[in-house]
Amino acid sequence: MRTSKRFGLLAALAAAALGGSALAAPTVLRASHQFPGGKGDVRDEMVQIIAREAKAAGVDLDIQVYPGASLFKPNEQWNALVNGQLDISSFPLDYASGKVRAFGATLMPALVRNHDRAARINDSQFMKDIKAKIDQAGVIVLADAWLAGAIASKKACIRTPSDIKGLKVRSAGPTFAAMWQSAGASIVSIPSNEVYNALQTGVADATDTSSGSFVSFRIYEQVKCLTAPGENALWFMYEPVLMSRRASTGSTSGSRTCWSPQARRRRRTSPGKPRASTTRWSRCSRSTRSRWSRSPPPSTTSG
Repeated sequence: MRTSKRFGLLAALAAAALGGSALAAPTVLRASHQFPGGKGDVRDEMVQIIAREAKAAGVDLDIQVYPGASLFKPNEQWNALVNGQLDISSFPLDYASGKVRAFGATLMPALVRNHDRAARINDSQFMKDIKAKIDQAGVIVLADAWLAGAIASKKACIRTPSDIKGLKVRSAGPTFAAMWQSAGASIVSIPSNEVYNALQTGVADATDTSSGSFVSFRIYEQVKCLTAPGENALWFMYEPVLMSRRASTGSTSGSRTCWSPQARRRRRTSPGKPRASTTRWSRCSRSTRSRWSRSPPPSTTSG
């Protein structure tokens, strides 16, 4: 799995904490996501890095991370951010398409084919429009992330539309669900952290999800064949780190910014190996460098 990320607006975190006197109690922000904690999942790492940076900055900001849907269920996180019940989260934006229909466009088949295109689409008018809708809801994008995904089955490899006919398919979002349905599949609508059990118990015969989730949730244990993204992926999902604006504006005014994005550097590796992207930050008088690594997916067939 390879991912492309861009951090932005981390100044909002500092604004949530830096106001008030030096004797004030630390500001505590709660961060929630559905992915396994401490297992190398890149989405967990994104949130954990923000939490570590906040602690190291010495600005009386404590970000408590609740992985594995231990604080909110996956489909509850968007509303929790909007309502100010949750401060920070990382989840597939398409999960909120029931509330904001346009978010479903971030998981359209073949919208993004590879990570180079994902990096370019971040600066497109399309993403400006998507982020405007996020902003209108009272939520801030802290980090962009696009993850490639795949389709896997308990029965046989899925390479053509006819291969999926008659299967019970877990689909991550409505656009892919419509495509699988048109090919003759029936749809199972559950978040990625429930896919393992669905496959194990026969509720689902096949699933689409990110390559990261295939590894993090050990979905490879329940399937016979995975059709990997390849260089021209059918499945790419936008999974940003988001912050409630209520968290960023809920403290004393006059706070100063401690973090600001300084540069982004990407390192390309040889063909077929993961790409690690690096973001450099100025943290008060010091700079830190965050490196991203990937866990390779299980042995697969390309498609």
